[in-house]
Amino acid sequence: TRNPNYFGEVCIYLGFAILSGNWMCLPIFCAIWLQIFLPNMLGKEVSLARYEEWEGWASQAGFFLPWFPSMFRDFCRNSFSRIPDRLPSVI
Repeated sequence: TRNPNYFGEVCIYLGFAILSGNWMCLPIFCAIWLQIFLPNMLGKEVSLARYEEWEGWASQAGFFLPWFPSMFRDFCRNSFSRIPDRLPSVI
């Protein structure tokens, strides 16, 4: 995700809204999220788009939710790169 802090905050607040047991908490939560978090996230996107590496990073990371195919590919690449090319021979 390109916005891990916002993703974490939304998960926490959504959990509180669900645990409250009151159905009115969800529309209030959505309205606050749309008015506060979303404009900040979009402003950050515009600010970071000026860098050369932006296109590559934006294609690998989701805007709000983690992009699982990219995470799986990076996990496999990093996991298997630590396997030595040649195992030591035992004499």
